[in-house]
Amino acid sequence: MNWETQIKQIANETWGKILKEKIRNFSWNNFTFNYRAEHTELVLSIGIEIGNKLGADMEILKAALLLHDIGRSIVEKEHAKVGAQMAEEILLNTNFPQKKIDKVKYAITTHVGWDESVPETLEACILWDADKLSKLGASIILHKAMILPLKGKNSFDAVSEFNDWLKTAEYIKVNMKTKLGLKMAEERYQTLEMFVTALSKEVHKNH
Repeated sequence: MNWETQIKQIANETWGKILKEKIRNFSWNNFTFNYRAEHTELVLSIGIEIGNKLGADMEILKAALLLHDIGRSIVEKEHAKVGAQMAEEILLNTNFPQKKIDKVKYAITTHVGWDESVPETLEACILWDADKLSKLGASIILHKAMILPLKGKNSFDAVSEFNDWLKTAEYIKVNMKTKLGLKMAEERYQTLEMFVTALSKEVHKNH
């Protein structure tokens, strides 16, 4: 079994445990939408697309993409820092090239936040972009639409939620770390903006 397969197994097991915990705590019955697992797969797909086009080290990048949120299984606020240490422990137990582990850790550590600073490695920049691109466009619309009802939110709440997110999305867009990421962000932002505009008009039409 290669390191990539091993990491995917570990990640899927982790997100599966988190989903079971949520089902137990919130009485979601047989609800199967595992946002964290889907987010990881989406970030992986986006990151690979960018990485292949920009000539990234795909071993470093794939490992970082797969493990970037692993720390969320333990903490939320410091999940990047904790996740970097967890990633090192995981990778040391696979046949992943040990000389590249520090760069994986660096990418994971720097993928959080919305600030304007630019990570020092291409792989870290791509992870940052891929993580944020997953929060733009049609995919985030679907994910929020699936999550909001579980929080007891209705259509009017959704309008407010999406309008607030559109402001965040605009900030994300202008802070992308690669030119390709910026181009993709602009396209995804337009999709999100059109949806929020249409939703606002339709939901509040008679109010």
